Amino acid sequence: MNQDRIDGQCRLLSFVFVFALLGPSIAVGQCPPFPVIHTGEATFYTFANGGGACMFDPTPNDLMVGAMNATDYENSQVCGECVSLTGPNGTILIRIVDLCPGCKQGDIDLSPQAFSRIADTSRGRVSITWEVVPCGVTGPILYHFKDGSSRWWTAVQIRNHRYPILSLEYLNSAGAYQSVARTNYNYFVQPTGMGAGPYTFRVTDVYGHVLVDSGIPSVEDSSVSGHAQFPLCGDSLPIQLAVFTATVLNQHQVRLDWTTLTEIDNYGFDIQRSDTSGQDYQIVPNSFTPGHGTTNAPHNYTWISDVTSGAWYYRLRQTNLDASVQYSEGLRVDMLTGVKEKETPTAFSLGQNYPNPFNPVTNIQFTIVSAQSGSASGGNRQLTIVKVFDVLGREVATLVNEVKEPGRYTVEFDASSLSSGVYFYRLSAGQYVECRKMIVMK
Repeated sequence: MNQDRIDGQCRLLSFVFVFALLGPSIAVGQCPPFPVIHTGEATFYTFANGGGACMFDPTPNDLMVGAMNATDYENSQVCGECVSLTGPNGTILIRIVDLCPGCKQGDIDLSPQAFSRIADTSRGRVSITWEVVPCGVTGPILYHFKDGSSRWWTAVQIRNHRYPILSLEYLNSAGAYQSVARTNYNYFVQPTGMGAGPYTFRVTDVYGHVLVDSGIPSVEDSSVSGHAQFPLCGDSLPIQLAVFTATVLNQHQVRLDWTTLTEIDNYGFDIQRSDTSGQDYQIVPNSFTPGHGTTNAPHNYTWISDVTSGAWYYRLRQTNLDASVQYSEGLRVDMLTGVKEKETPTAFSLGQNYPNPFNPVTNIQFTIVSAQSGSASGGNRQLTIVKVFDVLGREVATLVNEVKEPGRYTVEFDASSLSSGVYFYRLSAGQYVECRKMIVMK
């Protein structure tokens, strides 16, 4: 792949993101290729109880909730969706449970508890950005039958879903799937009823994932469990790991520190260790550290390991709630000299900036590997360039422009002179190019 084509892909990233900001919704049937960032204002309403226009049961022990503006409410399609929302003081995760008829498109009316996490309540109204994220639910979806439901009039609400619900169908007496109309109070209602049951339902989320459940009995004013949950979109990583470091405390102890930016269904971490040049890792006994499930807030972790003298390698083994695992890169620690260093990198990478969103300073980590033989730079060194662009593709800063040895680097970016908004940063090293987005929030 030539340099012009790779640079073109980075420009395309900016174009697609601008389109996501200004254009129509992502077509049903595929996960969004890039996050769709909405902008608006947040207010708060004092009577928020977790129920509201979406007709959910009140949740007095969980009031991180909000009411969506009438345009984005989409006839209750957003009911139950989870939103990562960023305001002046940080980012929170909320559920949409209500309708705000007087709010403009992009606006969200929050519970006082949620609003106080992003701004002082005395401000009353603040600017926000937000995006839809997977809900950290466990278990299958639920079918809740409204009070008054019967074989002659049937109303069903979908609960405990990972993504917003697009449609509900049931298998009718003719053996065909029949679509059920959705109401603005978040129930799918069949005015002539669906029969006595048990039912076979086909549920589709807004990204085209389909679940089919058979043998669902009819129960008035009660919930029935389905048999599965919508899968995560392919680009939804279980965790975003921002930092993983090792510190030699003394001749017999090493402290490991790591920070996650976000977590999805994160069950927890095991520490793995090796004494054979980063091969044959084994779990350190009693090293399991619980994760935070699903969260859009950064979390810091620490583990102290007892170890004998010599060179050791450490890495993280992260486990999801579905028992799938992923691994971090390794760290090399020399207990003889007290010197720690990462393993020789074998692949280019550009990490997510941390913190993100930020005001006004953030850090960007990247990895450079040896130049390929015959490249223009020659030897092991690479001409390395890190630049920042706005959403229109205009360059706003050059952070790195020099020849570098293979290794892992961190560069600081100060956005004091920039306005709030979405920006992209791009790493170019030899034939390698990668872009990521970041958000300045002032």
